[in-house]
Amino acid sequence: AGATKTVYAYADIAGGIFTSRTVIFEITQANDVTAYGENSAGSVEISHNDAQSYLRATGNTMTVNQGTVTVAVDASLNPASQTYVKGTSNRLISAFKFSAGSVEGVRVTELKLALTGVVTNISNITLWDGTTQIGSSASAVGSYVTFGSNTIGFDSTGLFDVAKSANKTILVRADIPSGATTGATIELSVGSVSDVKFDGLDSRYDLASSAVTNNASSANTNAHTIGASGSLTVAKSATTASTQTYVKGSTGKEVVKINLTAGSGEDISVTSLTLR
Repeated sequence: AGATKTVYAYADIAGGIFTSRTVIFEITQANDVTAYGENSAGSVEISHNDAQSYLRATGNTMTVNQGTVTVAVDASLNPASQTYVKGTSNRLISAFKFSAGSVEGVRVTELKLALTGVVTNISNITLWDGTTQIGSSASAVGSYVTFGSNTIGFDSTGLFDVAKSANKTILVRADIPSGATTGATIELSVGSVSDVKFDGLDSRYDLASSAVTNNASSANTNAHTIGASGSLTVAKSATTASTQTYVKGSTGKEVVKINLTAGSGEDISVTSLTLR
């Protein structure tokens, strides 16, 4: 007597819902609640308050919808524009970050990357989650290279999953064929929101393109130039020995320190070095 009991209503949201819907629960009329006095055992009719008869108690409007996802360039891992030498392999072309919203995690089932450049200048294109390759390599066809495939409905497997409120960065690597054109450029980006297919992990259905934000177009990625050979820079080190006097007969004295720095195009083997 004289106390208040709060009752919470919970519900499970069915999978397969792919259009926005609203749900409202309420206690509409007095006879929707059956109550009896603990001592009198008599029926108790609910009321709005002591002075009024019952008025409906309506909950807030709840929206049932799918999650969202953003595709962007991972600025911390995406390579700057640079020169890759013909005949080199596993070169890092792009790095994309996939960010799921707070509603649900997502499964990436298909990823189509737009190629800016000529298909003969790039080969053996692969996706990597850190040091783990995702699926098999792919080749560019026309202006695109496609990984995975999407079916209408929920796919039991995909390329990779992203948990809700989490990020996953995917690296794109490729080989530069020995027959590639020197001076040509290559670039891989996400052309549009429709080029990436997602399933909601809770809603268990395809996400609409309107749920996807694309910040990984060619305006955000970098183009790389194909070079005929690598480069090597030779310069005196800033920490070379200062001017000083060495005693006659002493051995193993440092006279100069030289830095040899290879460019990003390829590894360099130095077979001889002459000091004069």
